[in-house]
Amino acid sequence: MENEKELLENGWKKEMLNIHIEEYDENAPHKFRRLSYDIADDFTAEQIGVIKNFVNEVNNRLLNVKMSVSGTGYYKDKQDE
Repeated sequence: MENEKELLENGWKKEMLNIHIEEYDENAPHKFRRLSYDIADDFTAEQIGVIKNFVNEVNNRLLNVKMSVSGTGYYKDKQDE
């Protein structure tokens, strides 16, 4: 498997890191309020790990709130092929 530097040199790009928060609210139209936020595309694997650990802690401690993270991988733009 190629490391991050090799992937980037070969035309791969980092996905935008997104944090998603969902809160249970019985007064909301669908019983949940949702927020998604694009952060950046320059996180290291270690930083993503720290963010995922934080998200897991939130999910374990706050019963009405659930968080998730997406966009932690790489993609190759079809235009670059």
